[in-house]
Amino acid sequence: MTKMRSIVRSFALIMVLLVPALSWGQNTNSSISGQVTDPSGAVVPGAQLRLTAVSTGVVANFTSGTDGLYAFQNLLRETYELSVSAKGFRDFVLVSKSETLLTRRFRRFL
Repeated sequence: MTKMRSIVRSFALIMVLLVPALSWGQNTNSSISGQVTDPSGAVVPGAQLRLTAVSTGVVANFTSGTDGLYAFQNLLRETYELSVSAKGFRDFVLVSKSETLLTRRFRRFL
């Protein structure tokens, strides 16, 4: 019986040490990513994106790649204002919570 208790104690000790280590990999932050396109669906490379945290005023800037892609990583969950500008296009502004922010298109000047 003492051998069985020893095995149970060893298993319990391993679980106590292992479970907290597994929880370290969890992340509660979010990210916002997408692709800047015009109304026809063509990508807009080099668009300037500015993401502002509404409650703190913290700003992050990004320039879309040649494929129009952008990504803001490791964001706290809160409300953000995303503004997009590119030469020959109207500026676009969207305010939304980070977990519901949608990728939107902005229109070209006529």
